[in-house]
Amino acid sequence: MQEEEYTDIKLAVEEAGFFTTFQPFEDDEVWIVLASHRTEGVLDGNSFRVSLKGGRWYLVTWALVYYLVPPGADLTALCLDCLRVTHKTISQMPAKIVSRYQLVEISEEEYDRA
Repeated sequence: MQEEEYTDIKLAVEEAGFFTTFQPFEDDEVWIVLASHRTEGVLDGNSFRVSLKGGRWYLVTWALVYYLVPPGADLTALCLDCLRVTHKTISQMPAKIVSRYQLVEISEEEYDRA
């Protein structure tokens, strides 16, 4: 995936006062990293990755918990809610966010097959 596919998320997150960067993943995949804070140029605070793969959106925590975002979910609102939930990195998404956005936790293998 190309960075251009993340433009809407990047702009919305940055306009809300949060931070982004891109992270290459495997051969042709790019993830966007979203973070609640930046200290001396380094992203920190609550952060997670967002991926577009096979036409589907995914959120991935640093504990490698993968969530499939269902079609029709408001991805921008979801990302902003996740960034606002705490100032510390979370290992998994809070139950209220999972429920509100109908996120589906999947395995790393399921993500790799997508």
